[in-house]
Amino acid sequence: RYRESVSMGETQLSSVEVQVQLSKMRGAFLEDDYHLLRRNCITFAQEFVLAITGKNLPQYILEFPIALDRSTSWMFWQTGPSAPLTAMNE
Repeated sequence: RYRESVSMGETQLSSVEVQVQLSKMRGAFLEDDYHLLRRNCITFAQEFVLAITGKNLPQYILEFPIALDRSTSWMFWQTGPSAPLTAMNE
């Protein structure tokens, strides 16, 4: 569910330079490399924003997958193995 927009400021790059950066990243973010906790939309956003603005995403956004991992690890420990948690922690 949508929560909020976070302004990351402006880039000094031209629209062509931004497109070039996206093209460079295209090969680094492939479907087979996706992981819910370690390589996801937050990872992409962090790398993209850093490349075009020199800024990092806010810490609370970067820490979200860590918090999710902690909560699912606790659930796994409490309930034992289950298909969704096992797949998520691969």
